[in-house]
Amino acid sequence: MGIADPSCLAGQDVPLTYTSFKVNEYQGFLADNGRQLNLVDFPGSERLRKQLFSKYLHERRSSLKAVVFVVDSSTFGRKARDVAELFYDALYESGKQVPFLVACSKQDSSTAKSAQAIRSALEREFGLINGTRSAALETTNGDREKRTLTDSGKNFQWSDLSSTGVEFVECCAVSDREEEIPDLEPIKKWISNL
Repeated sequence: MGIADPSCLAGQDVPLTYTSFKVNEYQGFLADNGRQLNLVDFPGSERLRKQLFSKYLHERRSSLKAVVFVVDSSTFGRKARDVAELFYDALYESGKQVPFLVACSKQDSSTAKSAQAIRSALEREFGLINGTRSAALETTNGDREKRTLTDSGKNFQWSDLSSTGVEFVECCAVSDREEEIPDLEPIKKWISNL
């Protein structure tokens, strides 16, 4: 899951891929620890987000073990706000009950931001989102629910979500450089440790 653009691989082969508007489900993924898992690759298209939130983060929440949120590190600088909004909403809609891994992909690009830079930028953006949403007026039907991750009244920090668990890793699914090989080990290791 992530905004449109990022891509990741489940195997070692590098297939030719295209941006999809269809959810791909893979049953029978064998993690390094021997557990069999079902993987769902949810496209980042804005048109599909309602389905993501209602079907996967609400209806299937009890069977959801974890979420890998893929960020295109090479374009993050100009899409930081959009990435933050989607990630914030995904965390909120999951009920803050599911561990999240932020996979900072395309690390082979010269314009890629590091996982630490993305972590810091998202933390700042989350603080702004929290502030905006907590100051929001009540809805026209009198609903006062604030769609915020925390209500501490201070700047957002990742430690505010300690019950959820959010980790950041750098990865590279495909490389344009011949000397570099794809590196998805951080993701595989995280999945195996669930």
